[in-house]
Amino acid sequence: MHGSASNYSILAALLLLGAVPRAGAQVCRAANDSSINMIQMVKNYALATDSATKDVRDFLLIPAVASAADVALITKEGTCRRANRAYRKAATGARQTLSGRVFVVKVGTDYVVWDPAYRFDASYESWLYMLFDSRWVLKSLF
Repeated sequence: MHGSASNYSILAALLLLGAVPRAGAQVCRAANDSSINMIQMVKNYALATDSATKDVRDFLLIPAVASAADVALITKEGTCRRANRAYRKAATGARQTLSGRVFVVKVGTDYVVWDPAYRFDASYESWLYMLFDSRWVLKSLF
């Protein structure tokens, strides 16, 4: 039982830090102005027609898509939980700022994930989007 108690202590500490959502807690963030801006940013890259924006898209490894319908906010909790796990796993820096609640935007077969509460450096506001493939392997950070 000693190992189990230790595991419970670690889980309790993570819950207090907000890094792991409590059972039944909503992981998907609801659509709002931040998600609208995020979707628009992803669409700008994924649907780019000018060479400068295409170059940035290619550098960030964001897939090109045929239509705006190929970029969408995900609200399915199972997908958001997987996205949150992948985001937490890839996050470094001030991990105590992870909220456990994310926006997930599907672009083609990939996912852009963002926890707006997360700061790499807790001393200043910064956002970190992560791009994952369909198997939740990190492709890029931006």
